[in-house]
Amino acid sequence: MVLMADVDDMERQPDLVSDELPEEMLYQLQKEQGIRDAIRALPTRCGKIVQMLFFETPARPYQEVAKELGIATGSIGFIRGRCLKKLRKALEQEGLP
Repeated sequence: MVLMADVDDMERQPDLVSDELPEEMLYQLQKEQGIRDAIRALPTRCGKIVQMLFFETPARPYQEVAKELGIATGSIGFIRGRCLKKLRKALEQEGLP
């Protein structure tokens, strides 16, 4: 979380801004977009599981995920593992390690 005081400090200290900063920021933004694209490329159920378990704060309990998706609670771990393998493959296709 960036506080307004932090932004003010950065504006007052021009030496913190370098030619590398925009490149680093661009790389980070491209990486984040690649992750979003890879998650979007997943089958719907996998995308939802990844979203609920890894991008919500706090992560949802398996019982909640199972109820929302209409599957058995005991299946979540297995399905999550398959979805993560698919996500890894999609990330590789996006050129992300």
